Formats: sequence, C-alpha cells, structure tokens
Amino acid sequence: MKHYTLKVIAYILAIIGFTILSSIWCYFYISQILYNSQWLITIYTDHFLACIGIPLAAIGAGIVVILFESKSGPIKFEIFNFKFEGSSGEVIMWILIFISESLMLKLVW
Repeated sequence: MKHYTLKVIAYILAIIGFTILSSIWCYFYISQILYNSQWLITIYTDHFLACIGIPLAAIGAGIVVILFESKSGPIKFEIFNFKFEGSSGEVIMWILIFISESLMLKLVW
C-alpha cells in the first residue's frame, strides 16, 4: 500500500508541475503580447516550431507515458531482441513518442 501511495503522490506532483510550468509559459507569452514586445513575437513567428511545437511535443510524450503506465502497469517491450522493462521502458517509450511527434511536426510544417 505504501508503494501505491508514493506512486499516486508522484503522479499528482507531475501533473501539478506540468500545470505550473505551462501557466508560467502562458503568462509570459500573454504578457509579451499585451505589452507589445516585438522581439519575442518576431522570434515566435520566425521559429514557431522550435519555440512552441517541440516543447509541446515533449510535454505530450510525457503525458502519454504517464497515462499509459498508470493504466497498464509497468511498461515492458522488446525491440530487436533488446528488452526494456521498468524505468528504461518508460524512457525509451518517451524517446520514441517524442521523435515520432517531432517528425510529424516537421512533415506537417
């Protein structure tokens, strides 16, 4: 039971962390628009994919891994006779999801 409560606390802290970081990002972005700061808007319009797309892909990959692991238990899979279990499975899955989302953004953009 103790392990279960630590896992729940870790998930809650991860969600709170994502919420706080995204709120700070949104506040900074909106304040730059309201105070008419042109240098940041120029960077965003010229490099939108690097400024917004890639960080959102990283957050999205993290959310997918967290939700998948919380619903189905520890992540275990095998690629080319390499077995990934536990934390290594989560890290490899995050990397694969992030790379696929980044390639998708590059193809669409």
